[in-house]
Amino acid sequence: MSKHSKLILVIFGLFYITTFSIVLLIPLFSNNHVYNFEFGVSDGIQLIVISLAILAPIIVDDIRKNRDKPIITVHFDEEPPCCHKTLIEVRTSHPPGVGPKKITFPIYYFRIKVINTGKSIMKNCEVLLNSIYWKENGTYNKIDNFSEVHLNWAGTKSKLIDLNPNRPVFCDLGQIGNSNYQSGPEKVFPGHFDIKEIADREGLRFLFCLMEVPFSQPNCFLPGDFRFGVTIFTENAGSKDLKFEVNWSGKWQDSTEAMFSEFIIRQISDS
Repeated sequence: MSKHSKLILVIFGLFYITTFSIVLLIPLFSNNHVYNFEFGVSDGIQLIVISLAILAPIIVDDIRKNRDKPIITVHFDEEPPCCHKTLIEVRTSHPPGVGPKKITFPIYYFRIKVINTGKSIMKNCEVLLNSIYWKENGTYNKIDNFSEVHLNWAGTKSKLIDLNPNRPVFCDLGQIGNSNYQSGPEKVFPGHFDIKEIADREGLRFLFCLMEVPFSQPNCFLPGDFRFGVTIFTENAGSKDLKFEVNWSGKWQDSTEAMFSEFIIRQISDS
C-alpha cells in the first residue's frame, strides 16, 4: 500500500476516534449537558458502508498501481553480452576532395543490463556515475567533491529513456581500447583525466563512457584497485544504487578470456 493510501486511512481513523471521543467526553466537562447518544447496529452498518464507498476506490486503485508498477532489475556478469570485445570505427580528417579514411580499433566494453520486470512502462530512466574510490595501502579513498555524471545508454545519445516491460537495455559503464586507440583518438576525445594521486602509473586506461566529461574530475582508471558507485533514477519506479569493484593490471590481451583476467570487475552491492 502506498504512503498516500496509508495517509488517507490514518486520516479516516483519526476522524472517527476524534468524533467518538468528543461525543463521549462532553458529559465529563459539562454539568448541564444531557447525554442522549443513541447509536444502533443499523447506524454502525450505515457508517461502515459510507466509509467503504469512499475508501474502496482509493484502495483498489492503489493495489492496481502497485501490482502493475515498473520494477528496476539489473544484471551484470563479466562475460558476454554484458562485457565483450568489439571494434570501434574512427573517421580521420581529410583534405578537400579526398574521402574520409576509416580506421578500426579493437575495444572492450563493460555494460550493465537494465530490465523493467514490472507490468507498465518505466519512464525517464537515467544512469549516473556518482562516486569513485582508489585503493592505496589497503584503504579505499573517495574522490572528494565528485559531481554525478551521466553514463551512456548503449546505442543512443539520450540521457533519458523509457523502458518497456521485459525489454533489456544495456548501459555502458566503460571501455578499454588498445594502445593505438588510447594514444590516438581517445586521447584527443574525450581525453584522459586521471586520479591525480596515481597519475604517474603506467599502463592502459579503463575509460568511463560518460555523456559529460568535466575536466576537473577523473574519468578513467590507470592500473590498480578501485570502486565506483552508480545510481539508476526513474520517474515512476524509484531509484537503485549499485557499487562495483575493479582490479586492473593495465595490460591488453587479445582474447576475451585472458583480458578478463587482467581487468576484473564485479558488482558488490545492489540496493
